[in-house]
Amino acid sequence: MKLDIIPFKKFSGKYNMEYDLYLFNNYEQGSIPSTLRLYGWEGPCISLGYTQDPEKELNIANCKKYGIEIVKRPTGGGIVFHNENEVTYSLICGKDEPKLPEGLIESYKFISNIVIKALRKFGLNAELSDTRHNEQARLCFSFPASYEITLEENKIVGSAQKRGKKALLQQGSIFIRNTELKPADFIRNCIDFRSIYDITGAEIDQIGLSKALSTEFISAFI
Repeated sequence: MKLDIIPFKKFSGKYNMEYDLYLFNNYEQGSIPSTLRLYGWEGPCISLGYTQDPEKELNIANCKKYGIEIVKRPTGGGIVFHNENEVTYSLICGKDEPKLPEGLIESYKFISNIVIKALRKFGLNAELSDTRHNEQARLCFSFPASYEITLEENKIVGSAQKRGKKALLQQGSIFIRNTELKPADFIRNCIDFRSIYDITGAEIDQIGLSKALSTEFISAFI
């Protein structure tokens, strides 16, 4: 298939979510080819799955005090605390893409394994989790869910998928390094998350990781 690549650049949370949805809708209408978009976040931002209520899930007063942007994702999944050190990917393609296995779970695993191949280029022994912690499903990085990407049993990529009549959108956030801000100060009943740097001490360059992701996605789909 033809796969357009939108290279890494940082934007606001609002722009990131609106642009991903714009690409998804355009693919549904047949006006764009399959697209891989790589991006970052200009500042701290909390994204929620489309069914989650920010008033129930977040300390809104603290978010306002510290300038934490709050957005809803077009995909499902749990709460993600984004920062400027992160790399996020969005893949928009057809549900019936020949290289993609049929069904939500199998396609999700296929895409996740592409991301794992990119991470392993940096010496990271990433793998797919086969365990599930349902009680923490609202918190995207607290515990690994089934088929999530982990490193030493810590979830390091939060992913979710949206499906339309023709299109598939999978978003995934790669948690490279923490900042001084603590998620537990802004997300109710939350534990702090461990980043790739916290686990391994590895310094991962955002541009380098974005290029590795591009290479692996192109190899998998073309």
